[in-house]
Amino acid sequence: MRTQLAIAGVVLSCLWLGSPILAQDKPQGTPLTGAELKTLIGNGVLLDWENPQGRKGTTMLLTTGVALRVYLHTFVGQGVAEEGTWRIDGDSVCLKWNVPGNDEELCSRYHRLGENHYEGSTPVHGRPTSMQFSVRK
Repeated sequence: MRTQLAIAGVVLSCLWLGSPILAQDKPQGTPLTGAELKTLIGNGVLLDWENPQGRKGTTMLLTTGVALRVYLHTFVGQGVAEEGTWRIDGDSVCLKWNVPGNDEELCSRYHRLGENHYEGSTPVHGRPTSMQFSVRK
């Protein structure tokens, strides 16, 4: 019984933190430049996204630098809404969410995978994590 609980704890921890098994080691596609990022998201957009763990949501990037995201929390089965800030820094997009216990700004490189299909790649806890998204038109 203890072994089963330990295994369940490890699996849940991996899912919560972004499992290196589920995340890709290297982003795919063509990296976007800062100028391309400004064209893509600089005027404010809605991004529909999914991460490797299967969490899906929508992020709104406002021209004021405010970011809003909503998603279904996998473990408790209810919707979550969070607010933060965003900015373009060189060839990266940086986001900082106002979440208790998390004051870290994370910067991602965005890569074009196809027509309106992108991937953001961020090192989190020393491991690469990724999220695929499309821009709502």
